[in-house]
Amino acid sequence: MDLSKVRRFVLLSKPLYFGWLLAFPYYGPVFNAAAPAALVAEHSLFLLFALVHGLTYLLGGLIIKNPRAALRIMLISLIATVITNAILFLPYDFLWIPAMALFGVFSSLYVLGWCCFYSLFIPNNGRLKLMAAVIIWGNVVFVVFNLLSSFLHAQAVLALALLPLIGAGVVLNGFKFPYLQTSKEIEKKVPVSRPFLAIICLFVFALYLNGGLMFKIILPSLDAQVPFAFYYRFILYILVLMIMYVYGEQLQRFFPIYMAVALLGLAFVSFALLSELVAGFIMTVGLLEAAFAMLDLFLWVGLGSLAFLYKAPFKLFGLAIAANLAGIILGDLFGGILLQSGESIRLMTAIFASLSIFIVFLVVPWLGREIDDRLPKMLEGSAFQYSLPGGVLENMEAHLMPGEKLTPRELEITTLIIKGYTNKDIATKLFVSPNTVKTHLKNIYNKFGISKKKELIKLYSKDH
Repeated sequence: MDLSKVRRFVLLSKPLYFGWLLAFPYYGPVFNAAAPAALVAEHSLFLLFALVHGLTYLLGGLIIKNPRAALRIMLISLIATVITNAILFLPYDFLWIPAMALFGVFSSLYVLGWCCFYSLFIPNNGRLKLMAAVIIWGNVVFVVFNLLSSFLHAQAVLALALLPLIGAGVVLNGFKFPYLQTSKEIEKKVPVSRPFLAIICLFVFALYLNGGLMFKIILPSLDAQVPFAFYYRFILYILVLMIMYVYGEQLQRFFPIYMAVALLGLAFVSFALLSELVAGFIMTVGLLEAAFAMLDLFLWVGLGSLAFLYKAPFKLFGLAIAANLAGIILGDLFGGILLQSGESIRLMTAIFASLSIFIVFLVVPWLGREIDDRLPKMLEGSAFQYSLPGGVLENMEAHLMPGEKLTPRELEITTLIIKGYTNKDIATKLFVSPNTVKTHLKNIYNKFGISKKKELIKLYSKDH
């Protein structure tokens, strides 16, 4: 399988759909422009979408087992999303109620399918950069729709919402992965204990309670007081992601989460003390956007690494994202209660947020030990095994310099070189850096008494 092709697929298929998701059912500009105002006033369409969305993640994580069905799930979900989007052109307002519920189902399944490719076929040393790019481009699509909705007719915006979906369809149709549908390797699972899953879900839930509070209490106040506040927030969020794209992989694994939690703490202190000032609101939102840029990135990268370790992308992503949405919804509801009570909103919000931050500091060190303890063993045990016909490698070992012997890893790399894989492909398959591959190759060449890859292939040709 061409892993560079998988990387392009992962990079292209998610931002287009994710951008549509942000722009439409996630209470985005397409929804605000096209949804019937009377229906929105009478029914909480976004809450309906969010509940179904989260429930589908939960059930999908518990029920769907086979990663080899990922591409089929994505394709079916995308087609269903396009059809549902198109149905909303009919002049029947009541169709929006089942449509929002269906969007919740199909979008969750599409994302879960995509998570299989992201977690099982993207190397850990490239996961952060790729995810940062995916989130950035998804948000760019969202902002484009925000601009279009300000001057286009509602039906025109609804029609344009089909474009990113069609683009995602082109990507899916253009990339076929027979390996994903036939390989047994991706089905080798390590049991995920229930306590471990529960702690991960509690961790995510606690983090994103703050997100619900932010969306319900803080951001509406900023939007009411500061012109173009949306673009201010967007620029900060994307800027932090771009910094992480460039420098993130040079940082220690849990630095982003600790930095994000520190920024969250400062943000809620700022909100409690300075929210009566416009400058205080601006500083609070700036700290929050920077924090959530790091949190969002950490969530996807961390889940991707865990899903690779346990070979359980549906379960880990399904349950964790369901916890994410539950946290946002509960934070939103709690924020509404605080707004209605009118008593000590700033203080109660800060106290509530500090409790969730405390949970984060309890969980992160344990999570770090879990990954550090399991990662080396699982990587070694999950290395793909490759073979060549009828004892060819054994024959090649006759060409080794006196007293030399290839290690198991060197045998594996030798096999991949003979099969035509590039150094980059080998690094990706074996989840090591390209420099590590070069070091192994240097040792292999020295043991054979050669200096070039062509000479190694020539030795193979003699025995084949």
